[in-house]
Amino acid sequence: MLLLPLVVLSLFAANVLSIPPTQTSGSTDDSIVDGNGIDNSKIDGSLSSTPHPQVTGSADVDGVHGSAVGDSGNDDSEADGSLASVPDPQTTGLPDDDGADDSDPADGSNADDDDTDAFRTPPGRPGPRPPGRPGPRPPGRPGPRPPGRPGPGPPGRPGPRPPGRPGPRPPGRPGPGPPGQPGPGLVNSGELRIVNRNIAPDGFSRSAVLANGVFPGPIIRLTKGRQAAIRVTNLLTNTSMDTNTSVHWHGIFQTRTNWADGVPSVTQCPIKPQRSFLYRFNVGQTGTHWYHSHYGIQYCDGLRGPLIIYDPNDPHKGLYDVDDDRTVVTLSDWYHVAGPILGNIFGNVVANSTLINGRGRYPGGPAVPLAVINVRRGLRYRFRVISMSCDPWFNFTIDGHRMTIIEADGSEVQPVQVDSIPIFAGQRYSVVVTANQPIGNYWIRSSTPAQNPSFTGGVNSAILRYAEAPNSEPTSSPGPYQLAFDEGKLHPLINPAAPGRPGIGNADVNIRLAASLNTSTRLFEINGVPFNDPPTPVLLQILSGNLHPAQLLPSGSIYELPPNKVVELSFPNNGFLPGGPHPIHLHGHEFSVVRVSGSNTPNFVNPVRRDVVSMGSASSDNVTIRFRTDNPGPWIIHCHIDWHLHHGFAVVMAESTAQASRLPVPVDWRQLCN
Repeated sequence: MLLLPLVVLSLFAANVLSIPPTQTSGSTDDSIVDGNGIDNSKIDGSLSSTPHPQVTGSADVDGVHGSAVGDSGNDDSEADGSLASVPDPQTTGLPDDDGADDSDPADGSNADDDDTDAFRTPPGRPGPRPPGRPGPRPPGRPGPRPPGRPGPGPPGRPGPRPPGRPGPRPPGRPGPGPPGQPGPGLVNSGELRIVNRNIAPDGFSRSAVLANGVFPGPIIRLTKGRQAAIRVTNLLTNTSMDTNTSVHWHGIFQTRTNWADGVPSVTQCPIKPQRSFLYRFNVGQTGTHWYHSHYGIQYCDGLRGPLIIYDPNDPHKGLYDVDDDRTVVTLSDWYHVAGPILGNIFGNVVANSTLINGRGRYPGGPAVPLAVINVRRGLRYRFRVISMSCDPWFNFTIDGHRMTIIEADGSEVQPVQVDSIPIFAGQRYSVVVTANQPIGNYWIRSSTPAQNPSFTGGVNSAILRYAEAPNSEPTSSPGPYQLAFDEGKLHPLINPAAPGRPGIGNADVNIRLAASLNTSTRLFEINGVPFNDPPTPVLLQILSGNLHPAQLLPSGSIYELPPNKVVELSFPNNGFLPGGPHPIHLHGHEFSVVRVSGSNTPNFVNPVRRDVVSMGSASSDNVTIRFRTDNPGPWIIHCHIDWHLHHGFAVVMAESTAQASRLPVPVDWRQLCN
């Protein structure tokens, strides 16, 4: 079975408002931001070049985001990682801003190499906006334009490019800003251009599939209560990898916008090369999320990035001082071989390296610079840790520092202190870390116990660096490990009870989903059936009047769910399912985990709520979840190990099909299938 590969994004930049020059890295502008947290949106709607936001802002010549040990402080962002204004991608030739064809036949890239990085933040840019700063100006009243910023071009046309490429930024980087919450957001729009480009995040160069030419993709920042409008433009040309694409907004419920969920064969047709698609959805939630291609195994080739929804009324805001782009931490596995080749392996696929904020090393490889996260002693930091893994789970620790968990998969939890966190593919945690140790450098560790648990030579590692610490690699030791992680001890902060009557099997709808591996076909099956991509997306089938499982394809993989009912799904583990533990992700919902792995005791009083849960590895595990059918549409539920999804580990929950058949879809959504 081949699930269509994940997407290539291009953020639609219509109606992007200008940001006053005092906007800082702590802001929650509803946009895609650059590496120093400044929203460089232009009046004409274009977005300027964006170095990596998570670390100290450099997008060096290796093509990855992040700062390096010994970094000069210069910003090496390349223009194919920019968020520049893009003409209508459906026009002939897809010209970039200078009208030139920048295709690189050597690596299959079609990246825009415009000089769009003219508006860098100077050293000493102030920290987050003080509380009480007035919000955005009324529509049509842009604030003052920074010196040298070009005026808008004619309607619908990007403004002129500023003359000349600026010289390097003076040495030295500003330290962390003062404590405070991010400022108010402005818009929720932009563009993601999906391109091919050679990068070397661990020192090994290979062609990849990238959002705006960088890995990880640029941070998308949204604010609760706004509408997102994100255009994804497919500029892929390298046929050694998938050239169709789509983007899934992992963790976004897509209430009444099932068509924007980004899953080819289920909620849409893929975005073909030289075409684009505008995803629109309301942002009614908060928390730490991410986006990735959902076409085949494309996100394993690089199309993945963070998506953060800030909450101006965060109930945990008194627990931390700093929460901005610098405290987003991405964990990724990285492969030196293209995904389509690895996807033909029926068995274990082992990553070459682990990347933290887009940087890492592989055993026997060069000692390339690692990611650095800067802190100041005495401050409390909210680290938003995102597993963008295709396969392995990570054990995340910071030498000498305890972590207080306050969020799991976008859901606030009662604070729980731990020394380490096992984080599975697709999962996210917010943890508060207090910089209370002696000034120095400390290892951040993200081992893959099932593949490569070593830290020799800096593999599986990044650096936590205190202000005034030397510019050197740490000598810290692991631990101490005294407070073990227990998923059963995570309890929702608000409305903690699971839906429905307590007791296993007492929901309105109870479904047992038994996963297995067919040794003849070497495909994964659920209840004896592997998922095979239907010729027509399930949503389009429903919109065409096919409302019952017997009418829907793929046969045997569609489960009809009635509206406004409590559903209970159980995932028995017979102990012989290879490749586990398997992280199970349900689209369109968060769910209550009423029975976690490692426990046979259900909890209906205050079970953790999330959207990815591990099935566990013991033969006695029978992980059980509950949710309410309040979101019409077909929602895929699958193993988030992408090789397993590719090989059939999925089913579709066709929820409230009669209501789903009446939901509006945009015209360009239907045109994707032409």
